[in-house]
Amino acid sequence: MTKQASRLAFDSLVPNKPLIANTQLRGKLVSISPFSSSTNLGGFSLASDNLTVYFELRGAWAEDALEVFGGSVGRLMAVQSRGGERVEVMRQQRDRQGDPVPGARKLKVVLDEVVEGAWVDQVTGKKGETFRFCAAKAFKKHRPASTKATLHLASDSPEPADALPPSRQPLSRTPSALSELSNQSPRSQQPDSLSRAKLKQLGAYSNAAPTEYPVPALDPANVLRKSISPLQRERKLKRSASSVASGEVREPPQKRQKVQRTEWGLKTTDREYVALDTLPGRKNSPGICVIGMAVVAADPAQACGGTGDWTILFDLYDPTMTAEPIRVRFFGQTKSHLPSVQDGDIVIIQQLNWNKDKNVCVAYKDKGNYRVLPADKLLADPPPTNDCFPPSTVRFISSISSEELRYARDLARWARTYDLLGNVLPNYAANGGMSGTGEAKDAKVISKALVKGKTGRQMKNIEAINPDEFCDTRGEIVKFYNPHILNRGQPVHRNEACILYITDYTVNEQLMHYEPDSSVRVAGQRVLQVSIFGAQNDPLLAFHEDKLKGRLVSLRNIRPKLNGSDLLEATMVEDEKYPEKRDVTLLDGTVDRAWYKELKARREAYWNSLAGPSDTLEPVFTASSSAAALAPIANTSGLSVQPIAPAVQLNSEGTYCFNVRVVGYMPRKIEEWVLATCPICERELQPTELACIDHGEVRCEWDFVLVLADETDPSSKILVHVDSADGARLFPTLANADHLKHLRSGDPVLLTQLTGLFRGTLGSLPTVYARSDVDGVKAGDVGPAWNVVVDAVRCEGAKQVRWQFKADRMSFK
Repeated sequence: MTKQASRLAFDSLVPNKPLIANTQLRGKLVSISPFSSSTNLGGFSLASDNLTVYFELRGAWAEDALEVFGGSVGRLMAVQSRGGERVEVMRQQRDRQGDPVPGARKLKVVLDEVVEGAWVDQVTGKKGETFRFCAAKAFKKHRPASTKATLHLASDSPEPADALPPSRQPLSRTPSALSELSNQSPRSQQPDSLSRAKLKQLGAYSNAAPTEYPVPALDPANVLRKSISPLQRERKLKRSASSVASGEVREPPQKRQKVQRTEWGLKTTDREYVALDTLPGRKNSPGICVIGMAVVAADPAQACGGTGDWTILFDLYDPTMTAEPIRVRFFGQTKSHLPSVQDGDIVIIQQLNWNKDKNVCVAYKDKGNYRVLPADKLLADPPPTNDCFPPSTVRFISSISSEELRYARDLARWARTYDLLGNVLPNYAANGGMSGTGEAKDAKVISKALVKGKTGRQMKNIEAINPDEFCDTRGEIVKFYNPHILNRGQPVHRNEACILYITDYTVNEQLMHYEPDSSVRVAGQRVLQVSIFGAQNDPLLAFHEDKLKGRLVSLRNIRPKLNGSDLLEATMVEDEKYPEKRDVTLLDGTVDRAWYKELKARREAYWNSLAGPSDTLEPVFTASSSAAALAPIANTSGLSVQPIAPAVQLNSEGTYCFNVRVVGYMPRKIEEWVLATCPICERELQPTELACIDHGEVRCEWDFVLVLADETDPSSKILVHVDSADGARLFPTLANADHLKHLRSGDPVLLTQLTGLFRGTLGSLPTVYARSDVDGVKAGDVGPAWNVVVDAVRCEGAKQVRWQFKADRMSFK
């Protein structure tokens, strides 16, 4: 950083355009995204000028950087650009109208190799201590020089043999020997530590330590003579003898050089089959197509519970992956829906889902078309055609092209030439087997380890949760699903689960994206789905779902994971060691107040972003001249319309009929028309509280006032109060308790429905507010005038009557 760097403003960043060298991005360090060992990703966010930019660090080196940055949140930071760093767009937050939320635009700068810069003094603006974190320099493992073998012909051979060319040398005893003979440019070799990590992931069904499998060297004599059979030698001698006898001079036949395949992986006109070694570095991807040699890892088995689906496991090899296979898991409704595979068969599979965290390809029930090609048939002479391999009854590939057949034949020939099957089969025996009862045994061991979790488990916000990293979390319940709703309160079997949906209003881009009108009611990627098994549900089963919504809950020792759609969710299971222990706790007054304060601030900011135009539009006092006539809202039979002023002066109880229009309302926020209190302590809840923090209860009621002005005398007004009893009858389409809860929370769908009722009846309510003019509202200024029926009632001891709608004659529909 010796050269003076120019400062780059956040709003000048352009997506998909790399950064210019010798520039710097300066901002306040506002948050840290913890390093994930499973993805080797982490990052931090800088804020400047109401914009936030996320810096994503990729690689194991990021862990050290984030540990240092974690203790400096709140400091001013300058990040130096070396040039070429990518700028990408993160998901844009939007309001209920679909417009971008001000200040919510967020970009991401990807740092693959290094992060460097300096800390900046917030007072003077001068740079202070510098920092630099980068990836370790790549190293190259030197392979020991291979020993050249010199081979002599038998004693009856006329000429001695020269040293074997490199292509005919015996195989070295290393896992990479087969890949060296694949006639392709060598791919980058991975360090032993990474190979062992992948072997550990791929060996999920074995508890044996990953090992390197030696490949036995081929006998050079067999290599030289393997292409000349005794029958061919006899024919050759006969032809030579006949030529000599006839005196015919024959030119030596021109040797036909076979063109060998130099690259693995196949691209046809309609799809691409990838080489297996390209999968480990690939992100989660659907629609993967592969061709490889199969080895059965687990025989077909049926699940004991749930849907009772069948599954089979097998490993795929090709010349690019000879020591570490790619595991494939097939699902099917019946056993006949699974491929019938024998060790050594060449398998063509289309539409697989690749999971990078589990290093496995998955074929779900409705995907994974396949065709099994036995190696003997592939290598038969003459070469086979598509008709030689009859398809299965389901999930079959209708037709195999000549390109696909040629590729499969080349792969089978390569595997047989270098005895790929013979080299990998001993590995399965060495690991104690991967099928049958051995798999179940290994699964139990792994499951117990997963239930136990890791030491040093952290309490994380939802935004910091990563797959396969056990943690604790807490949040607000937005939905609870009990499959045994008719038997509420009954225990849940240990193999069955209830589904809990929680949020702390932080965003995690791995979560499912919900729409505003979904059942969880919190839009975006803010809601974590947790499957809770067995007795862990006990603290929740005593409550109805409506009683749980809005309550705060703490979840201990959850296991985050990616589901079949590669979306983040979590599970909780019973603790076999402590069967009476429950890891689900409903929080009360003992909740961490600092965390609760942050949660309330995020919740309020979220709902305010969805509040809609009713809080921001200025009053409009010009009515539309083309307003259509609307149906009456009151039954005025037997009553005559009278002016408001005499009735107010009379100050007498009774029933009146007025011709009025709405010119104002209170409270000003329509969400606050719903009053929320705790039915136990009778405390009025704040707008950001969805339930009483002490008792977890909430009661919602209508409570607002409309200002009505006389159509013939706008200066004459009355205040009509709408309480709980009247509101239930006045708004029959919004009488459900859930409607009131969602209205109070700013549900955009229900707000539109409510304001729509008033736009069609008592004026354009969202755009009208009480005028401050002493003369009031003039006729025709705001919306249509309507006949309403009201009651004047006098409370005990009150001097003035109180006005309210006569609910049995009024209805807003």
